[in-house]
Amino acid sequence: MNSPSSIRTATDTAVIPLSAAQLGVYFDQLQQDTSPHYNIGQITTIDGQVDLQRFRAAAEQTIAANAALNMSIRTVDDVPCQIFVDRKHTEVPYVDLRGRADIAEERQRIIDGALWRPFDLEHEPLFRWVLIQTRDNELDWLQVYHHIIVDGWSGALIAQRLSEYYSTHSPAISTGDPLAAYAEHLRSEAEYQQSARHDKDEAYWQSILSGAEPVLRSDTVVAAQSSDPSPEAPFSRQALLIEGSLFSGLKKVAQSLDTTTGNLIAGASALLEAMETGRDDVTLSIPLLGRTGGAARSILSMSSNVGHIRLTDIWSQTQRQVLTSIKHQMRSALRHQRYRIEDVAGLIPNIENVSQLSRIAINQMPFERSWMFAECTSRTTYLSTGPINHLALVFGNEGEAGLHIDLFKNTVSDVPLDLRIYSERLLHTLDQLCAPGSLGAPL
Repeated sequence: MNSPSSIRTATDTAVIPLSAAQLGVYFDQLQQDTSPHYNIGQITTIDGQVDLQRFRAAAEQTIAANAALNMSIRTVDDVPCQIFVDRKHTEVPYVDLRGRADIAEERQRIIDGALWRPFDLEHEPLFRWVLIQTRDNELDWLQVYHHIIVDGWSGALIAQRLSEYYSTHSPAISTGDPLAAYAEHLRSEAEYQQSARHDKDEAYWQSILSGAEPVLRSDTVVAAQSSDPSPEAPFSRQALLIEGSLFSGLKKVAQSLDTTTGNLIAGASALLEAMETGRDDVTLSIPLLGRTGGAARSILSMSSNVGHIRLTDIWSQTQRQVLTSIKHQMRSALRHQRYRIEDVAGLIPNIENVSQLSRIAINQMPFERSWMFAECTSRTTYLSTGPINHLALVFGNEGEAGLHIDLFKNTVSDVPLDLRIYSERLLHTLDQLCAPGSLGAPL
């Protein structure tokens, strides 16, 4: 395959091979061609009077300045590639719902229509933006992307950059050559695959996951049945807010262990999984940026990855030991985060698919979720973060008053799960972690 930095032309169109991360998405999408499970989305609610013409100009600038938003996925000489197609004039529809009796229902219909409609990777833009006016001083900016061009980190960058273009009202489209910068980023990723750093990372993940057993349906004991057995969407979501005395208690425990509240949530999730499966060997999936360094983090792309935390002999440990192990493994995962999850299955003889390693994903997204659009404030809600094996817990930075968690479940999984009951059990387990003397007590 050609180097990702070698841009060639086909009918005067820039063509770049897919990166390792994009190939993982591409081949998995081929198996579920009409599924929207690789659609990722968020909605940014802007409070204040938004100038639509100014917003659309900022949208055009953002698209022009970021090559990933201009990519189409095709095969060239039987090789999957991405082809640059100028998308800066892509329409951003505006829907005014003010005065309607069914504002909430129609808003949700528009969101679902954009979020759960599959993308045509070859013939249409791989992003959808819609502006929805619900009140005089409230505008929703709906953003949906195919995961093959951007990830969660890139979604935050897009919102940040569009807000900056809007705020400065600058006529400049871009500085430098975004296509060259994008190709250079992909070239760096390709070089990593052949590097000593890659081999070192591979050795780390092999040491962590060696001997891991697949999680099978027969391991699962579920008391609660799913509340939505016939869903139209591949995921369903429930919000959970950790606040008050529980939030204060978690912060104190985290401080005493030199860890984070997010790691405590990972610990509670691991304990719940151990109880549900009846196992003392539990692996959690940990979505990671897959990037290191400022240059890599400045480029919009699909580079995110998934690492793992593995806890063995859980029932012979104390809560302190479990939480300390999670802390150290989290830090190590960041150091080895570029090793592709698609290659992990080859490290473990008894694993056919890496999805068999873990049913639970702990997705800590410490990204900014609010931006200023000139004098207007905003707040962002995640709608979908990509494929889910069974359950994903998604949360960002904690605020002064609490920590907001979004629980996403795979609604087409044959393993039933009631998010409301799971949320209650998670809160109960977190409360137990905060109980006096609990850290040193055996599990």
